[in-house]
Amino acid sequence: MGRGYTQFSFPDSATDDEYALYSAFLNYRMPDGKLLHVHQTECWCPTCNRIDMAERVETLAELNEELERLRNPDEATSRMLQFISTPIEEQIAEMELRIHWRRNRVSPAKCLHCGATHVVPIPTDDEFEHPKTGERVVVAGHGFMSTDQWHAEFTPEGDRLSSSYK
Repeated sequence: MGRGYTQFSFPDSATDDEYALYSAFLNYRMPDGKLLHVHQTECWCPTCNRIDMAERVETLAELNEELERLRNPDEATSRMLQFISTPIEEQIAEMELRIHWRRNRVSPAKCLHCGATHVVPIPTDDEFEHPKTGERVVVAGHGFMSTDQWHAEFTPEGDRLSSSYK
């Protein structure tokens, strides 16, 4: 098995490349026991002192817009939905659960490794100044690498309940 990644390089120095690794096995454990997948985004975490992954906590407007697209898909969305194996009814139910979760979410997005809330989201399709050093960072690629799977559960507020690597 493996995990998706984004690779960041530092072309103006000898700094080693850094990788932000996604996990398909991160979930919020809702109060009723249901699981909701954790959306993830690349970030700079000052506590971890590295490029890492944080929760992606969308706005209610973004989530409602996505729900509307699922309920009333345009032609392009309809074509995309044909390739997804999850039935549209399940996708709508998941989006409704995500909207319910977001309405109740109080805390800001957190680093998925240490729980810090002062993470800095970073671009994933261009270059940018490193949030700590100001050094130029280039997104060198996206892909999939063989590595241990990371399984974890979080509270709806993003606090880790359990974690393991398999």
